[in-house]
Amino acid sequence: MFRFVALQSQKGKQLFEKYNLDFSSLDTVILIAEDKVYTKSTAALMIGKNLPGPVKIIYLLWIIPRFIRDFLYDLIAKNRYRVFGKQETCRVPTEEEKKKFLV
Repeated sequence: MFRFVALQSQKGKQLFEKYNLDFSSLDTVILIAEDKVYTKSTAALMIGKNLPGPVKIIYLLWIIPRFIRDFLYDLIAKNRYRVFGKQETCRVPTEEEKKKFLV
């Protein structure tokens, strides 16, 4: 099960200090698993690998060299609002979703 934390929260700040992360990396997804830190495409692949269902197949992209995966990750991230749209407001998490957040 994945847990989420707001990077600006006290717990987020503690994790940044513990893992010696730079706040400039706020422009990407960060996954901490088994005391290892993953970012960008590697984090996305590790998350996909651990999701239920056929989305696990995304992990096969691991064979692509990281510099190519990260280039594609950055390209998608840069254009995500154009491709997926942008909401004017954030959705309020359900009670079940709130349980997945570290405080």
